[in-house]
Amino acid sequence: MMSHHRRIDRLLILSSFAAAIVSPIICRAADAPQRQYVREIKTDPRTREELLAVRLDSDVYAASHENYYDLQVVDAAGQTVPFVIRQPADTKTREIQKSWLAENPSLKVLDDEALEITVQLDKDDPRPDGVKIVTPLRNFEQRVQVFGLTDGQPDQPLVTDALIFDYARYMDVRQHDVRIPATSHRRFRVVIDRPTSVQASQLLELSRQFRGEEEVGRNEQSTIERRPFRIDRVEFFEVQYLAISDRSQSMVYPVVDFEVKLDEEEKQTLIEITSRREPLNEFAIVTPSRNFSRPVRVQIPELRRLQTEWDDVEQATISHLEFRDLKKEHLTISFPVQRQEKYRLVVDNGDNAPLKIHAIGSSGSINELIFLASPATSYRLKYGVKPDAEPLPAPSYDTATIQASLAKNIKPLPATLGPQEPASPSEEPARFNLKSAINNPWVLGALVIVLVAILGCGLYFAGRRFEQMPRDGQV
Repeated sequence: MMSHHRRIDRLLILSSFAAAIVSPIICRAADAPQRQYVREIKTDPRTREELLAVRLDSDVYAASHENYYDLQVVDAAGQTVPFVIRQPADTKTREIQKSWLAENPSLKVLDDEALEITVQLDKDDPRPDGVKIVTPLRNFEQRVQVFGLTDGQPDQPLVTDALIFDYARYMDVRQHDVRIPATSHRRFRVVIDRPTSVQASQLLELSRQFRGEEEVGRNEQSTIERRPFRIDRVEFFEVQYLAISDRSQSMVYPVVDFEVKLDEEEKQTLIEITSRREPLNEFAIVTPSRNFSRPVRVQIPELRRLQTEWDDVEQATISHLEFRDLKKEHLTISFPVQRQEKYRLVVDNGDNAPLKIHAIGSSGSINELIFLASPATSYRLKYGVKPDAEPLPAPSYDTATIQASLAKNIKPLPATLGPQEPASPSEEPARFNLKSAINNPWVLGALVIVLVAILGCGLYFAGRRFEQMPRDGQV
């Protein structure tokens, strides 16, 4: 009886030992996936909360997932900080005029037939950037002067030789505005020189002289039209500048390598390009070849049934035409933004000689990581998981403050990334991953030992109970 108890004790000890082996292995598996890299976010000292913008670089693109779910901003205490990723856009400034009527202007005709118009700003009117002479006339050209008036002081010349015009006879071009420099004057004198236009009429008077049926003379005479320069009204205007987002900024990303192959059977030139997974959207071909126009396709690899196939993402035509005065070149191929390590350009040569490819240029979009930073706090960027790791879920951050600030055109302060360093495993919070734990060979081995021990115990007790059962013929 004692031997049976010893066996049970041994099995229990073996089961406990196996469980002790399994537990730390499962815990280590629970930490996966581990972010591989960490970089310090460098900024100038701050005395208040600020939006910081960190531009992602090739090191980040090369190691991060395509959807950026592995990017993580942490503060000095290891707490996760919400962020957004955006593409900064180029802005163009559009000029908008706000005009208003000059009330109660006074008009005077000077001795040299110049017109003198005096206008006054109301007390609530803003400082004007200029005056506008509104006239219904077409085909004219007039010189304008503007003076600032102050009681008890000489007139101050502001504009001495401006030109207003309408060249409708030749082209749809006109200019009725006269810009004035910044001034504190509230009353102005506008002088329009030579208010009477003397112009040649577009009609001709033609007289012809005949002797019998033969023309012996012809006289052409243009009519002269003399008209006053009519003014409907004088307006002041203020210039406002509106910043408008144009398109996403782009930058050059040098390719890691490229290889040119010829497919003689298909009559194609294949250019295989290696990148660091930057967000590319344009390739440029550098070639000394001339006088060609070739179809080209941009392809990316796709894994299907354990085999790599190439899919088209864009089709275009590259050309370089140069003959005498003809010079036309188009050697860039634009395509939707991609983050691939490998690309392929397929140039269809037809029956022509293959192009000589000297270099390949690439460019793509810029991505900024923007977050709200507290004063006197340091931050780090962590990223990069192993390719065989379980994909991370999409983070759910509260970014309302960041989005609202960007919508009000609050400009983030620029920040930079320090050197890339391996992330410490102790910094990554535990996150159980059942698939990774099951696929771990050490975990599987330990589980087998535990299951065998449990099965052994079960068989042992079943055997003992079987031995204790009464046999046939026994009471």
